[in-house]
Amino acid sequence: MLIAYLETAAGQISIGLVDISKEELEGPLQPFDSLVSALAAVRGPLMLTSTHSFFGEAPADTPATLTFKYLGARSVEFPNEAAFYQSANEFLARGVYECPDTFTPADDGKFRARCEYFELIAEEDPSAAAPTLH
Repeated sequence: MLIAYLETAAGQISIGLVDISKEELEGPLQPFDSLVSALAAVRGPLMLTSTHSFFGEAPADTPATLTFKYLGARSVEFPNEAAFYQSANEFLARGVYECPDTFTPADDGKFRARCEYFELIAEEDPSAAAPTLH
């Protein structure tokens, strides 16, 4: 498991990541940044107090504020932005974050993106309600 530590206005949080390599995290499309952006959109403001995040390898049972399984990436197309948000909410209902990392503007009004997918597999507060994207 990889683990990242982020400094936020609410204190340090840790994010565990399984089934992803450090090379994938440091690649040109930055799937981790997409996940952090999605978390900020879904769980409320995630005010980072530092742009530096520390990644390290850790045993699989290392506790983390949130632990995600990386499911991969794919290109998606929707008739409009509202359809994307509907899809993202359907994924969230299953505990999966659909995290866009690139957007392609389209003259035909369609919403095109490349999305990274992360499944939430553990969190410190298991009684938290499922989030929704607006």
